[in-house]
Amino acid sequence: MRQRTRLLTITFVFLLVAAQAAPALAVAALDGQNAQAQETDAQERGVDSREEVEAFVDTAMAEDLNEHRVSGATVSVVKDGELLFAEGYGYADRRNRTPVAANRTMFRIGSVSKLFAWTAAMQQVERGRIDPNASVNRYLDDVHVPERYGEPVTVEHLATHTAGFEEQLTGVGVRSPEDVRPLGETLQEVPARVRPPGEVTSYSNYGAALAGHIAAKQAGTPFNRYAERELFAPLGMTRSTFRQPVPADVPGRLSEGYTYQNGRYVRGEFETIGIPPAGSMSATSTDMANFMIAHLQGGQFEDSRILSESATRRMHRQHFANHPALNGMGFGFYEQSKNGVRVVGHGGDTRLFHSGLWLMPERDLGVFVSYNSVGGVQAREEFYDSFMDRFFPTEERPVTGPVAPTVADGGQAEGSEASANGGAEIADPELSAFTGAFRTTRISSTDFTKVAALNGDFRVRPAESAEGVLVTSRPGQGTQRWIRTGPTVFEEVGGDGRMAFRVEDGRASYVFFDAAAPQSFERIGWWETTQMQAGLFAAALLIFASAILGWPAAALWRRFRGWRRRRRGRGGRGRSPVSADGDDRLAASDRPRAARWLAGFTALLGIGFVVGFLAVLLTDPFSILVLPPSLQALLFVPPVFALATLGVVAAAVLAWTDRYWGPVGRVHYSLVAAALVAFLWQLAYWNMLTAWL
Repeated sequence: MRQRTRLLTITFVFLLVAAQAAPALAVAALDGQNAQAQETDAQERGVDSREEVEAFVDTAMAEDLNEHRVSGATVSVVKDGELLFAEGYGYADRRNRTPVAANRTMFRIGSVSKLFAWTAAMQQVERGRIDPNASVNRYLDDVHVPERYGEPVTVEHLATHTAGFEEQLTGVGVRSPEDVRPLGETLQEVPARVRPPGEVTSYSNYGAALAGHIAAKQAGTPFNRYAERELFAPLGMTRSTFRQPVPADVPGRLSEGYTYQNGRYVRGEFETIGIPPAGSMSATSTDMANFMIAHLQGGQFEDSRILSESATRRMHRQHFANHPALNGMGFGFYEQSKNGVRVVGHGGDTRLFHSGLWLMPERDLGVFVSYNSVGGVQAREEFYDSFMDRFFPTEERPVTGPVAPTVADGGQAEGSEASANGGAEIADPELSAFTGAFRTTRISSTDFTKVAALNGDFRVRPAESAEGVLVTSRPGQGTQRWIRTGPTVFEEVGGDGRMAFRVEDGRASYVFFDAAAPQSFERIGWWETTQMQAGLFAAALLIFASAILGWPAAALWRRFRGWRRRRRGRGGRGRSPVSADGDDRLAASDRPRAARWLAGFTALLGIGFVVGFLAVLLTDPFSILVLPPSLQALLFVPPVFALATLGVVAAAVLAWTDRYWGPVGRVHYSLVAAALVAFLWQLAYWNMLTAWL
């Protein structure tokens, strides 16, 4: 889940209450009045003029660029089928003092690129070349998605991020454009299917790239050419491309990307995406405005049409939701509704560029923003929140107390909470049903990139002094309080976040957030939590240190004691010094010495691997995507560590059978062996032992 994205919500969906519950009826009536007033008020507000948008954006950008250390940004706003506002801010190239120009400066838009892949897929659906509910294998001859769970993966699953794929980081980014392989070849490395399709959302770069590939194959052309012919050309997007690097014949100039280090901006290298439909696009904000206009005008842009009105509506409507009380998934778009206004859109992130596109179909309004610096992650979220609060303000509905679950809340109607919990009645789940540790489903199950999930888990527990309140906490971060507003629904106290659970067999199996429609969070065991994993490693590290430092220190002490005895005339010639634990029978033996050397070497190997791995990731967090030679070399260490650990375990057995050292020495050596085994289990859990294969 990366600093946690600020939760965005829509204030909609309140409880239906049973007639016999008088207090609950009063709350429901109040909620209904608030919702109706909010909806009416939203219709009376919105964007009225270019001048007010310009004033807002100018102020927001002046604050964002300075506060978040962003070099440059570009913005476009469309309304009623026209470009209302477009402007560039800051610098595209600081060395040459080149300012950002909205109609000339191209930005890397990251995963916003996926909307073009999904639009391409919908074009092929509309032309009858793709059945969205048929197996994707029907349309592939170079890629095969394995059958599992008795149900195939479909384009509909891909579009809603419910295919059930594990996360696959390797291959998403590559070192240079020369390393980009043909898309069909790259997609042959199919991520494992780890859950049934249609169960929950789990964001997948692979799934989006596969959809783009399928669409292009139906047209008999590579994806980048398909986008140029079927999307860019009819939309007049002359300064947009999926090609890497940006070809010289494309008008305009690509912005540089920046980090901010030690008080200055540092230019980054061109970021190459290995699966282009998922995120390689570069575009100006005015070109993106044309795309937004087409989607808001029923697929029409000027005299060209890319989709029919019905197909466009089909892309924007909700296709799947993890919980009926939360935002859900459209066809590629995801809902980000806020302040009573329905919003569909998509975010996009590379390391250096951070973008967002938001459409309000019922308001005929679209907004695009992109930042060319690392700080754009926070700036984008603040920009969206500020925009919605400025043009669609809403009075906050005070959360005064928990709403008691009722029989009506557990009804079987479509869209009810029961439908989100396997159709089971939800009478009154105890807060203890939600207690536990949860982690994003967007992790690898089969390769070492699973380690990216470290520190991504959080705990849920009931508040100690308040009824109907849950507390969420993440290691090293603060806590959030959530008050119950439905059987499995909670709202953030003092904020606008919304959280909901899926309960199975009386226990929460998943938790979802309104701000993260493409994401789900599953329950994990206590041994899988970051705190447990870190605690276990810390304990192992202390034991490793006791061996690495303690054994040499003990050897030096024995030598010192022997030297003192000789000086006092008490030590005999040829007599070996007494061991620190009182048993000198095997002190001079080679086997005990070799056993300790092996254990010390193995402990150093484990520590060295962790230090090296962290050094590589801290130097370049994106190295996990491109696997530089230094990281590839490090991944050979865990198998060696495993073999050495087996040797230490065997030596520990011999230490007891052959009575190496005294009891204290044997116990300590056994602890070292146990610590090595524990660390070996951790390496296996994080898929490090087979990472070199």
